[in-house]
Amino acid sequence: MPCPYFLPLRPFGPGPWDPPPRLPLNDAWQGECHAAEPFEPLESEQRELCNSGYARGQCPHFSENADAVRFSYVGEDLIYILEKDHAPIEHGPVERAPALVQAQARAFVQSSPQGRPNRP
Repeated sequence: MPCPYFLPLRPFGPGPWDPPPRLPLNDAWQGECHAAEPFEPLESEQRELCNSGYARGQCPHFSENADAVRFSYVGEDLIYILEKDHAPIEHGPVERAPALVQAQARAFVQSSPQGRPNRP
């Protein structure tokens, strides 16, 4: 569940993880924080907070609206679930998600193992 305010822009290259952990977007992504004015956090923050979500109390830029985003396939359709306090607060088809969530969904699909639908 990546941070809902994270805009993934490009995959990280090889990193300090060996082996890499299971990540919500399948791969680790570099990008920008959009909790307030967009900026690019330090690499360590992106790896540990932005890519992993649930950064409340750990990230100084964290907003209180939602904690994380989860993606799931329902049949062939990709849906998103926004969570707060480990409970869903909003969900639906990715096509109706906020712009940042749609960008995360594209990263999720781009990083997905073979055999998954090529959406969004």
